[in-house]
Amino acid sequence: MSSTKKMLLILDMFTNEKATITLEEVIELLGVSVPTGYRYLKELCEAGLLAKSESNSYILGPKIIKLDYQIRNTDPIIKLGKPILKELVYLTGGEVLLSTIYNDEIINVYSEKSWEFKYELTYSRGNPHPVFKGATSKIITAYLSKSKLNKLFEKHEQTILKEIPNFDFKSFQKELSNFKKQGHVISNGELDDNFVGISAPVFLNNQVVGAITLVLPNHRLRIYDQENLVQFVKLSASKLTEQLK
Repeated sequence: MSSTKKMLLILDMFTNEKATITLEEVIELLGVSVPTGYRYLKELCEAGLLAKSESNSYILGPKIIKLDYQIRNTDPIIKLGKPILKELVYLTGGEVLLSTIYNDEIINVYSEKSWEFKYELTYSRGNPHPVFKGATSKIITAYLSKSKLNKLFEKHEQTILKEIPNFDFKSFQKELSNFKKQGHVISNGELDDNFVGISAPVFLNNQVVGAITLVLPNHRLRIYDQENLVQFVKLSASKLTEQLK
């Protein structure tokens, strides 16, 4: 593994539960000497990706915020998706998520919600979705090749089995085939209790690159026609796919 890859692995050490890291933890993770570990941290600090904190620990640096701003304003999928998401919010009064798949993670990169949607979702922007759970992840994985799907399962197997007791990968593959045929997924309470997600895929060059997902409190389904909601979401995803060509 190159020095650059090792250095970037340090950034993956940060999670919602872990806001700081230490030199000792870096040395243990990468299996490098003290001088090498210190050099990696020093270079990341100089680049603005890390910053020195109290008690000889390190936190994410200000360059991360700058890059996040640039992504939100220049990423073509987000830029083209914004007006489409706004329109879907206007039609439904819910929260609409734009998510992408990056390597082996499915992440919400942008969202819009109506003034009346007062809820905070668990998997908000930047918080990776469980790979095989919820409408967003299911519709994206439905369009992955078998080899990519197998690799995804092998990498996350232990986490998946903790999140989804009695998970059966072969049965799940059959379920994905049905999702692909219908072109959308509806999930109820899988990620947040009492919330429904309706998701449809977004493509670029005939490859799935993400999804648009409408989230509503499940009691709202008594008010709205579910089939209409599905068509609204599928039309929005189709619009974004067309604009990405």
